[in-house]
Amino acid sequence: MAKKKTMKSPLAQILGVYFKKERDFKGMSSDSVASQIDIGGSFYRMIESGAANFHPSRSLDIIKVFYKIEFDALCKMLVAIQILESHKESVESFQKALEEVGDADPQLAKLFQVLDPVWILIQKKTAKDVKKYLESEPVYHEVKQFLTSNKYYEKETEKRLDLELNSLINQTPGFYLELTFKILQILERYPTHILPDDLYKWERENKHEFTNLYAIIKNHESVSSLENLSNYTYDYLWSNQFEELNFIFLDENQDNNEALQTFKRNLKTVLKRKPQEYHNELQNFDQAINKVSFKGGKEHKEALSKIMLHKESNKGNFHLYDLLWIFTLQNGNVIGFMSNVDAEKILQRVSLTYKETYEKLTLFKEIGKEIT
Repeated sequence: MAKKKTMKSPLAQILGVYFKKERDFKGMSSDSVASQIDIGGSFYRMIESGAANFHPSRSLDIIKVFYKIEFDALCKMLVAIQILESHKESVESFQKALEEVGDADPQLAKLFQVLDPVWILIQKKTAKDVKKYLESEPVYHEVKQFLTSNKYYEKETEKRLDLELNSLINQTPGFYLELTFKILQILERYPTHILPDDLYKWERENKHEFTNLYAIIKNHESVSSLENLSNYTYDYLWSNQFEELNFIFLDENQDNNEALQTFKRNLKTVLKRKPQEYHNELQNFDQAINKVSFKGGKEHKEALSKIMLHKESNKGNFHLYDLLWIFTLQNGNVIGFMSNVDAEKILQRVSLTYKETYEKLTLFKEIGKEIT
């Protein structure tokens, strides 16, 4: 009887794919990541290809590089990879061991479902077909969901921002650090108003950094109108790392689904005006639009309206705005803006301080949990 060929662990492969895609999103080289986790560049590239296993002793180091990874989820995955290492002599043995590990942990069992198509591919297709599937977007997103389950909830954002700032401060020469502090002190005294064109440019340039957008609007037409969408096409919806766009509107006469359909219809209309420029966006339109949700907040209007208040730093009084939106970024930062709306057109924006942004985002999520 011929000896069965030992296979590559598909679980190790999908973890390696996740590392590679996250590294690409951050614009980092494999050697840079390897240096930060204190291993050789060639060995790290073997990890990304699934040819070598990532050692648990490097868990905290890799979390510092890819801030969204949850420690407990990563540890579960690494332990599973280690257990399965001795079962690679055949597909049957690996599947059986995978089932046993899945029986011990429901979260891992759910993750393992993404490997179901692999077994037929291994037996009936080529290694190239297996690799193509394991590197596909649905598999990547399933691994991402498993490893980043908390999604910056509650105080995770503050912790991750502190981690990054402390790392930067420790590595910055004292002369430049002093200069940076002075620049920040100067910027603190500047007005926070931003012109629409400047903000559009900033959002386009950073679309691969955004992970979520949370917004409260008085009337959904301020974001879903043809006039607004003609200027602002929500480019980051098509970015792989972007997860959800959450709108809560206060209009009492608007249905959730109607608001979503208006947004969907008008955005597609705008993209169709330039079919060559937006060819890829139109092809993947349905997948991108699934990231968008509209929820009516009329039952929580009073609490939501309080979040729409902003203290004008130069005057000391509070102003009620028509629109609030907050981005979460891959590095854990949160960036918030507020604006008034005139005839379905978003006017000059106000940029919020980090503390105010975080406080408003926390309140948004608390109220959002109660809205269906």
